[in-house]
Amino acid sequence: MEEVNATRDLQCELDATKEALDAVDREISSLVKKKRSLRKKYEEIESKLTVARLRDLSNNTRSCSPYDQLDGFPWSSELRRVRDELFHIANFRPLQLRAINATMDCKDVILFMPTGQLTVYV
Repeated sequence: MEEVNATRDLQCELDATKEALDAVDREISSLVKKKRSLRKKYEEIESKLTVARLRDLSNNTRSCSPYDQLDGFPWSSELRRVRDELFHIANFRPLQLRAINATMDCKDVILFMPTGQLTVYV
């Protein structure tokens, strides 16, 4: 009889431990999902912050550079045509015109370009 009780007690303990393990596994799974969600949100906010900082920087660094002008270069009319007809945009982004004109004028340019996909190409 004692052996039966001991077996029953061990089985109950085993079942309780299994249930506890299953509960921990469910909790871990839930936490992993939450971590993924928070990581994604973090990366999106970080990307938006980078873009905002670049935008602020570009707005604060506006100068009277000759490369800020849409006209006045041999390629200006072609640039306007390509912008309108090929890309169908009304204006360039901040500092985009300056980078294009400096590049077309064979100047060395270091360009950081946010892709909108949480990465930046240099």
